[in-house]
Amino acid sequence: MADKDESSKSTALIAEDDAMIRELVSLYLDRMGYDVIEASDGREAIEMIADQEDDDLKLIVTDLMMPKAGGAEVVKSARSTGKCDKILIISGFTEDLKFLEQTIRDGSAFLKKPFTFDDFAAKVEGLQEMAS
Repeated sequence: MADKDESSKSTALIAEDDAMIRELVSLYLDRMGYDVIEASDGREAIEMIADQEDDDLKLIVTDLMMPKAGGAEVVKSARSTGKCDKILIISGFTEDLKFLEQTIRDGSAFLKKPFTFDDFAAKVEGLQEMAS
């Protein structure tokens, strides 16, 4: 695998139905040096993942609960297509711990809402340090 091209930023996808949170996470990602693409629901995120060239998408940040398709479907799509293996799941709901335990594995992490930039950055940096 090639390292990040010095002339371009890595691309990250944020899938979040709450516009304010999506904008905040986009700002966080931009601040961390990512080019950001945004999806307002799970179905749109799945379509965006499918449209990406192999190795273009370096990070997916997805809400767990979204209309049209939830975070579980976004994670499944990313993994089944092999388009991205670094996934941060964000949610204000942690009641479904069984789902989280099954979904979060190498290359994935969970961050409970609300969170700070420092919390977010630490999770993203931890994902990037993991071996693929």
